[in-house]
Amino acid sequence: AQQFAFYDFMATALELAGGDPSRDLPPDQKDGDSLLPTLLGRPQAQKAFVYHEACRPWEKKHGWGQALRVGNWSGVCLGSLQETEGPACTQATFLLYNLDNDLAQAQNVAAQHPDIVQSMLAQMRTVRTPGATCRRPGAR
Repeated sequence: AQQFAFYDFMATALELAGGDPSRDLPPDQKDGDSLLPTLLGRPQAQKAFVYHEACRPWEKKHGWGQALRVGNWSGVCLGSLQETEGPACTQATFLLYNLDNDLAQAQNVAAQHPDIVQSMLAQMRTVRTPGATCRRPGAR
């Protein structure tokens, strides 16, 4: 099965309409990949990873979050806006789930796999857009 994220929708819809995502999408919307080959039953290379970042400034407990899926590993970081203005995932705040046997993501196995946690944290730092912050409405 192909991994995908919502940001793949624009590229897929554009290609379905006859456009070329690499040419016709604005630069800030080129994160996604068209899934048209998969939808048409053609071979398509598996995405190496899927990355998400969420900002919910109205939530005091979990105002921001990051998630990374690599194969059957799902890594998640949540944080309070009272602690930081943006994602600052660390080994201590990282949750790791093995989707091979835990689709509900109920068992955090980060302590048993520190090497995978470190690798995923490094990848999160690489794919994140520098300077992006999560602020409460009206905050400066």
